[in-house]
Amino acid sequence: MNRRLRRKLRIGAHLSVEKSARVGKIALIVLSGLILLIVLTVIWGNSLRKKAEESKNGDNTEPIGETDSIGMTDADGGRQNLPLPAFDPAKVPVINGEYIILSSSRTIDWGERASELKMKGTSAVSLILYYTEGGRGVLNFSSKTAQALSEQAANNSKANLFEVTGELDIAGIYTSGCFYINYTSMSTPALISIYRSYEAALVAEAAHAGFSDILLFGFNTDEAAAKEAARFIGAVRELEKNSLIGIAIPAAAVKSPEAEPIFAGFAAVAEFLALDLSKVKNQESLMTELEGASGYIKKYNLRLVLPESLADSVGALAEAGYKNWQLVP
Repeated sequence: MNRRLRRKLRIGAHLSVEKSARVGKIALIVLSGLILLIVLTVIWGNSLRKKAEESKNGDNTEPIGETDSIGMTDADGGRQNLPLPAFDPAKVPVINGEYIILSSSRTIDWGERASELKMKGTSAVSLILYYTEGGRGVLNFSSKTAQALSEQAANNSKANLFEVTGELDIAGIYTSGCFYINYTSMSTPALISIYRSYEAALVAEAAHAGFSDILLFGFNTDEAAAKEAARFIGAVRELEKNSLIGIAIPAAAVKSPEAEPIFAGFAAVAEFLALDLSKVKNQESLMTELEGASGYIKKYNLRLVLPESLADSVGALAEAGYKNWQLVP
């Protein structure tokens, strides 16, 4: 009996030591967690204090490329830094952009093409980077982004943008890439978010390849449109800061009662604006549209986007004082 009792006492003492050690470990973990929480709170507090001081001094923006940024809360409650350039009509790039084909089933010799354009006196060209067809976006260049996501085959006949911009730049020709966004047409918020990031990455890829500017088409003109455009351009600049981005506004916006807020809203998030007149059928209709929009054209130094079918009308535009335009198919 005494031997068994001593054994029980030894076992009980051993268990007591293990229990004490376990309690000590738990206490140490809790204490470490509290210390970490205090450290994070101090860091967060310092960050908020710094932002408050910057705001007090009138400097509450962060640079994105050569622009500033604004804080905006997205659908998930997260803060985003979005572009807020100081729009200056005098700095808007003025071009006479002829439309040329970017990708073809037949290989294009871009050195030869650039020489031809230079000989012809072409100073700027308009190329389609991405367009919509049958409700889906169609990529018009060879993209590492699309290939990494299995959206495009590695072996394809699409144009290499570095080759295109390189040869045209040597010839002294300005390159404007037209990008028709499609992500806003997606059926769910999740798909909109996914394709927003994808299309923004494509724009960033084109900007990185050396396009002089990129003109975005397809934004709505409702109250939330400028914020959505800012969110998209912000996503582009997170990937490529050195990008000159414009927004094409539908011609119908001029006749809207909210026309001024529409133009002002987009001017707050892009370096330049364009008036999309690509659906105009003839020169007479074009001149009528221009007359109605003349105030906005002068105020924002709007680039006029014209259908290639009205290429012969650019002479009349010059005579009427309109010098900033590009053609699209």
